[in-house]
Amino acid sequence: MDCGNGVRKLAVRYSASDSPFVIDGDTRYTEYESNGNRHFAVTNKDKDSLTMRIIGIDPGTGIMGFGVIEVTAGKTVLVTAGAITTPPHTPLAERLEEIYTSLQGIIEETKPQLMAIEKLFFNQNVTTAMSVSHARGVAMLAGQQAGLSIEEYTPLQIKQTITGYGRATKKQMQEMVRLHLNLVEAPKPDDCADALAAALMCAVMNRL
Repeated sequence: MDCGNGVRKLAVRYSASDSPFVIDGDTRYTEYESNGNRHFAVTNKDKDSLTMRIIGIDPGTGIMGFGVIEVTAGKTVLVTAGAITTPPHTPLAERLEEIYTSLQGIIEETKPQLMAIEKLFFNQNVTTAMSVSHARGVAMLAGQQAGLSIEEYTPLQIKQTITGYGRATKKQMQEMVRLHLNLVEAPKPDDCADALAAALMCAVMNRL
């Protein structure tokens, strides 16, 4: 999907069409508090069950993974997932603008209440860390302006929670995300799986 200026959002490979997010006469918002934050979820009057949508973000300037999950009465399903990519030779400001615009559209379309994003992990590659920090800021701005509650987790926290092992490999993470969401195949690319893992982590931390 072309997002303009050479930026494209990868085609969504994973969706949960059997669990649409529909606001109509049979649905209402419910306010609740979790981790000191106030959230608005959707409650179906007939089932009287709380429905929460979470968007997970794996930040990056070249490729930003995203994944939206929906949790209802302890059942977690995939809503959509994919990645936003930008060409490396485009000016940074333009790349960040396109990431922001694309993410705004995804949030508007899927209507999550929470955003889970990886904390910045500094390694020896300072240039990469700075690039990721720019993308994180843009993603958090999009979430904040949309009224989402934003929660941050370290890669170690996410791996420990999702796989039970803080040094899990990418392949192990993908497989556990697949199992948690009952998918036929593991999410790809890695950025997409990492984003979904962050969303699952958020669901666990908020006891959804």
